[in-house]
Order: sequence, then C-alpha cells, then structure tokens
Amino acid sequence: EGEGEGEGLAAAAAAAAAAGEGTSVASEVEDEDVFTAQELRLEREVEQVLSELEATDAAVMALRAHLENATDDAERARTELAQLKGVAENWERAAAEGRRELAERQRR
Repeated sequence: EGEGEGEGLAAAAAAAAAAGEGTSVASEVEDEDVFTAQELRLEREVEQVLSELEATDAAVMALRAHLENATDDAERARTELAQLKGVAENWERAAAEGRRELAERQRR
C-alpha cells in the first residue's frame, strides 16, 4: 500500500505539473498573440516615423537647394550692385569733369 500510495502521489504530481504546463503553454500562446499585436503596432509606428523622416529629409534637401539658389542670386545682386556703383562713380567723375570744362569755357 505504501508503494501504491507513493505511485499515486507521483501520478498526481505529474498530472498537476502537466496541468500547470498546459496553462503555461496557453499563457505563452496568449503572450505571443499579444506580443505579435504589439510588434505590429510598433512596426506601424516605425514605418510612420520613417515616412516622416523621409518627408523631412526631402524638405531639408529642398530648403538646401532653395538656399543655394538664394545665395547665388544674392551673389549676382552684389556683383551687379558693385558694377552699378562703378558706373555711378564714373558718371559722377564725368559729370564733374564736364562742369569744370564748362566753367573754364565760360571764363574764356
């Protein structure tokens, strides 16, 4: 009887362990389902962030191109302004020389 009782306890312990494992396996399956849903949500978030990053990168590239064009335009404007200042200075010198010549002619 002692041995039979020991075997019965061992069988009960094994059955309890199996039942516990069954719960554990079911719990793991549920965890995997939740984890998969979590992974899918994170994947969507990552894709959204990557999409936003690509859009931001495109905007930065467009702004850099715009800045380069504006810089080129500003340089051209500086060059043209320097040329116009030179023309204005030459015009002023020529006008002053013309006034001097007229003044000398009037004195004669």
